[in-house]
Amino acid sequence: MINSNVERRDELNRERSKFVDTFEAVFFDDREGAWFDLNIRTGDRDDDAYPSLAVPLFTECYSTLNNHMMVDVLETLQRKGLLQFPGGVPTSLMKGTNQQWDYPNGWAPINHMIIEGLRKSNHPIMQQKAFEIANKWVNRNYQLYQKDKKMWEKYDVAKAYVRAAKGGEYENQVIGLIVFHHQNVRNKR
Repeated sequence: MINSNVERRDELNRERSKFVDTFEAVFFDDREGAWFDLNIRTGDRDDDAYPSLAVPLFTECYSTLNNHMMVDVLETLQRKGLLQFPGGVPTSLMKGTNQQWDYPNGWAPINHMIIEGLRKSNHPIMQQKAFEIANKWVNRNYQLYQKDKKMWEKYDVAKAYVRAAKGGEYENQVIGLIVFHHQNVRNKR
């Protein structure tokens, strides 16, 4: 049994290594210093600015990552304008779409992945930037909680003043569901 576990581990490590090599070859752009989406119909890289270009730092989906490469990813996030907002990182810079996943909305999962991806580095500049983004995000969440006495699923990260985000096909159903059930549980005690 132990030998089969070791063999299986080795097999999975080989598979992961092949996947990472392929992932890097397809999505990493050496000139830009980050990972970009690829349009499979045209074969063209998507140059639009999304913070997901740094998610492989969080998932550790790279074969050889050195400090130079990590700094390139940070510089790309900065150059694309994704780190300039007072409330955290927006999910995209696409303006005027009224979609919940576009500017100026920021979501916890993407902010978490960017923060943790940078924080895991042993590079002090990366760790400092992770702290700055985390500080912005947590402060934005806390300020809005102090104002509304509610936690929201998404936040407007672009405005200097604090407000919940807008857009999408529903109005914060998840939070409403939690509030509703919390109230029911409290009433049954």
